[in-house]
Amino acid sequence: TKHYNSHFQTKLKIKIIKNQTISAQFGASRLTLTEAIILANINSLKNQNLFKQHFTKKAMSKIMNVVFGIILAFILFLVIILGVKAFYPAPDYEEYQNEFKCNELRPYVTTPCTAEMSGTECTLYQELESKKYQESIDKMNECNKGFSERSKNYDGNIFFIYNILGIILFVISFLTLSLIHVSAGTALAGLALNIRGFSIGWDAANDMIKFLFGLIILGIVIWLIYAINKKYQKDSE
Repeated sequence: TKHYNSHFQTKLKIKIIKNQTISAQFGASRLTLTEAIILANINSLKNQNLFKQHFTKKAMSKIMNVVFGIILAFILFLVIILGVKAFYPAPDYEEYQNEFKCNELRPYVTTPCTAEMSGTECTLYQELESKKYQESIDKMNECNKGFSERSKNYDGNIFFIYNILGIILFVISFLTLSLIHVSAGTALAGLALNIRGFSIGWDAANDMIKFLFGLIILGIVIWLIYAINKKYQKDSE
């Protein structure tokens, strides 16, 4: 019995200490233990709500960064494409034909032999007519070949322009790492320009030039990834 009374008294003392502790936390010593526990639960729920709100705001901030990064990349890519077209337009076939009078060239129309011609004369005449026809076709092909060469030179220049601009955007992305959505959008636009440059100038550019540009772009991308990882590791510490 004595042991039971002692154990009961110990549990009672613990409840009294808990009651006093909880009551002291809320500044109300007159609260019962049940009321204090209820208030503690309410306070815990409030803290959980605050945490959820903070987490939601943080998640929304990340989503908005991604959205604005994509929007920036699209607008930047579009502006550069339109700017290149405005200041360095592609060769126009109609203008080229008017410049070199290609549109005035026509295939030579041969005429048949007349009844007065002998067999030998008709043969010579047909050979002469065929030669005139072939010469007219060669002139037309040569005129069109000139436009093809001009277009190929243009595609080669576009290869250099887009890839150089893409590399510049990668450098700008590195310099703006503190603004993550700006940095990501700029890098994405630079990558899109590099892809467009390679797709347009694939047949026009030399294979060695394409390899060197690809190597430079690869090095810059690896450097940018390393810089981003290093920055976020430093921020997390």
